[in-house]
Amino acid sequence: MPSGIVLLPLELLLNVVSYLNFEDFVNLSNAQRELASLLGGESTCHKVVKKHILHTKEAVLALQQQSNYRTAIRRVFGRREAFAKALPYSASVLGYGSTFIYQDGFLCYSTLDTIRVLDIHGQGESEHVIHVPSLINYLGIPCGPYSLELLQYQCGTLALLSSSDGTSGEAWLFAVDVGVSTPSTERVKLLVSVAASSKTFVRQDSHYLCYGTHTGIGSHGHHEWEVLCYKLNSRGVHAEIGHKPLQLKDLAGSDLGVTVAFRVRKGYLYALSNQTTFDIEEVDWTSYYHCYRFPLNDPRIENLEKMRIWRRQHREGPINDSWTDLALHVDECTGNLLIVESRREWQNGQSTQWRTYYTQPLAFSTCQNPDAPSSSFATAASNEPVLAQSLPFDDPLVRTLGEDSKPNWEPGHKRLPKYYHPEYSGDPNLAPPRFLLPKTKYRTYDPNCSAFLDLVVDEQALLPYGRHPHLRLRIGSRQLRSPLDPGDKSSPNGVLRQPDKDQDTDVPIDGTEDRFIDRGVCMWPPLDAPADLLDVINPGHQQSSNSYIGEVHAVADERSIVYKIGSSGIEKPITLINFDPGIRLRGLRKLDPPLTHGRAETETVDEGMREVALETLREKRAKEKARAYAEEPDERVFASVEWTGDSWFREEKAMYIVINKGFQIRRS
Repeated sequence: MPSGIVLLPLELLLNVVSYLNFEDFVNLSNAQRELASLLGGESTCHKVVKKHILHTKEAVLALQQQSNYRTAIRRVFGRREAFAKALPYSASVLGYGSTFIYQDGFLCYSTLDTIRVLDIHGQGESEHVIHVPSLINYLGIPCGPYSLELLQYQCGTLALLSSSDGTSGEAWLFAVDVGVSTPSTERVKLLVSVAASSKTFVRQDSHYLCYGTHTGIGSHGHHEWEVLCYKLNSRGVHAEIGHKPLQLKDLAGSDLGVTVAFRVRKGYLYALSNQTTFDIEEVDWTSYYHCYRFPLNDPRIENLEKMRIWRRQHREGPINDSWTDLALHVDECTGNLLIVESRREWQNGQSTQWRTYYTQPLAFSTCQNPDAPSSSFATAASNEPVLAQSLPFDDPLVRTLGEDSKPNWEPGHKRLPKYYHPEYSGDPNLAPPRFLLPKTKYRTYDPNCSAFLDLVVDEQALLPYGRHPHLRLRIGSRQLRSPLDPGDKSSPNGVLRQPDKDQDTDVPIDGTEDRFIDRGVCMWPPLDAPADLLDVINPGHQQSSNSYIGEVHAVADERSIVYKIGSSGIEKPITLINFDPGIRLRGLRKLDPPLTHGRAETETVDEGMREVALETLREKRAKEKARAYAEEPDERVFASVEWTGDSWFREEKAMYIVINKGFQIRRS
């Protein structure tokens, strides 16, 4: 018989539900069959989608009536939980390639003399194939030794850079539409000669492409970023917008993904740096993020907007820069950009360094709003030194400042709990041993599910191969604690936690009452995972006499990670580990025995179990004569890439179907 909240009038129940966050709504819906029926209506689910996950691909499909809102909610919740708990739905080898990029849900990879494009999010069963020599000949690019770099894929357009192998420094930037329905005469959207540079980036949308190089020289003598913008759907230098590059003056930082990040969003190019100055300031107090943006359709210096956002106080402790990561993510709730930075710090003078993930909303309107709250981190950008009366007079270092000093100081800000995520909660000294930087091949953080992901080389013995290093996923996450659960005993049990108040205005600061539960750190696959699955995750490595894992190229988004073991230029398998229940690639086999969960970071394996598993594996391979992956790809896989005729573009069966090496690990 129904009881409790189910007995409330529907209007009152829906009003209560409107105050829940996304995860709590789904969990409440799954608590009882009656609640699932009451809360599963399209009208209710539509409101939840608009409030919490409006800027996801699932919501877009529902709004376009290609799906329904209830399915969108289930899919978003499923992939977030799978990511946070290290419970992927499938793993498969997608193809063989020498290099690849994975963006906007599409995998673009080079293999032999072709470039293949696969729609992973759309579960594509065919690939768009570009024959590179024929394309170079079609474009009329001067012949000779050259190298081709995959730059970016976005909105159906692939950007590439062809550089001469000589000393001329000449390079050609071009963009190709890889849509099947696009006429062959309209595929080339851009072709322009550009200056080659060791540090470049490309960002684009459906109408414009930005090409940035670290070649500008500022008045201070340091290199700065220069950006050229081009309008797509045109060919040649006439596509350029403006007569000269836009130089991002005083934007320090040259290492992409470490000290500087770029992203196109809603018609603007955003540039972000976590460096305050080009030179080292001996005496300084405050560090800032420096943010620039300009419209793609009018990239002039007059339209360049600048602002800075408080980052940290130097007294918080030194930073191990080797572990710093910087990126711009999209908030799936608001659609706004989020600054995401990972820092490994010796916090508050401690002798041990620990990693923390910091996020901060990026909104240019904040610094232009005179009514913005005093707790806002954003201020108008300025390169002027701090006035003497603004310095902390109680600090003896003030007396050491000279005429050439340019210190930065402002009082520290209170960070909201949702904007910082420690790698370990509690006493860090009780945490398990950490992976060294050379063993951590890839790092990322997803702010939408509060989870970090590391791709690590684990020296532990994986069944049944013994003590060989293997790639594993290391994932840690957290979830919002109930507002009635005191957690840190700051309020009595059963009493709502109260937000902290601003010291100047005595106004409550929304969000300071939040507390989080650490879900712990999990490793995947577990140490006793089936051998066939390990062959997919570490292709070509299990049976190799060389157990060393060197270079690993990996890219992840909110629903999957794609990686390749081996240096660029060498054909190696490209592997996908998928967390999205809606992605079901054709031909995936059911894993036997099944794998249902990840394991804690401190998991170990019994030696007797390993010997039994090893003997079982030997018998299985002796009977089935299973083909192990060799160091070089199987030539039969590439039988379909022999090119005939004058066309440089065609469609072929996806390579993962030909390879047929993938497993459905669990069902949604």
